[in-house]
Amino acid sequence: MATHGRPAHNGRQHGASSKAAKSNSNRAPTGSKSMTSNVNFLFIVNEFQVDFEPAAGGFQVDQWRNPMPPMASAAYRGETVGAVFRYHNGTISRAPDYLWYRREPTQGGHGGIMGRDQQGNYQFLEVYKTQSIFACSAHLPIIVSNCDASVVSDRDVTRRTNSSAFMQRGCDCDSAYDGYYPWSLLNFSASAAAPGVSFARLDAEGVPFVVGKNPSWIPSLVPGVFRNTRNDHGIPRSQGLSGELPIVIALMAFHSRANRASDVFDPAERRWHRGAWDGPNTAPAGYPLSENNPRGFLVQVCIDRFEDGSAEPIDPINDPAYQAIYNLEWYGILVRDGLA
Repeated sequence: MATHGRPAHNGRQHGASSKAAKSNSNRAPTGSKSMTSNVNFLFIVNEFQVDFEPAAGGFQVDQWRNPMPPMASAAYRGETVGAVFRYHNGTISRAPDYLWYRREPTQGGHGGIMGRDQQGNYQFLEVYKTQSIFACSAHLPIIVSNCDASVVSDRDVTRRTNSSAFMQRGCDCDSAYDGYYPWSLLNFSASAAAPGVSFARLDAEGVPFVVGKNPSWIPSLVPGVFRNTRNDHGIPRSQGLSGELPIVIALMAFHSRANRASDVFDPAERRWHRGAWDGPNTAPAGYPLSENNPRGFLVQVCIDRFEDGSAEPIDPINDPAYQAIYNLEWYGILVRDGLA
């Protein structure tokens, strides 16, 4: 837990993501190209601490025996809390006035970024998205869940509402299916508005390979198994990587040493700066080896404002702050090609 004591909050139930983000996070880009300037948000990368011993419910495999993150909440023994960072028009800076706070299990167990309001009281920020991203093995490289994987209620919600899964039910008696349902293999989609840009996503609307030819960020950010190998002269040259912000941020974080995810985003290093990725051009050293357990991060992206205390969902179409982040994901480029 990142705080001592219990910070004050405004009474709104703090969930895994805002209602608007849950309902629109998988919406494909449509219409004309939007402006992607004046984008401001805060984010944090926490590393899950998982007990993979079978007694804790942590031993989980898919139907091909690939190791997976556990479904049992008891197997998630905590998290290494990262620093809070601010993204402003492509520049990363530390946000020392903000912190991470996770509620007690009896209060739902949800976590979020908090800051002090004008009265000096801690308040939760408005959540844009919260996602869990794990690297499991060479045969199951990156899987994603649209929730905090350590919170049981989040996984239950995802199981009921997320229409995609990387594993199909073999028969009605396949009870293991329900345990895998919240996880999706990393997918990518294309957009006519941005030829050659690969949009990372977690739903079935994409495909398990990138859009363009010869992306400079493979294998640095995306494992080589996702390379586009189609023999088609019409495939455009890769122009960049974009899409779900938590996914792209987590792909960068795998370059960190264990429990040091924040090091990757150190502003002094400028590894991710104004759409350029200046990290190693090799596969991340933080990927698990064959003998290792899966490694995973919880990534939360927040709008730079406090929750308003209302139970009503925000209107993303008429919310400039939400729309600016959304446009960056689905109309902009988070990592331009040729700069990795």
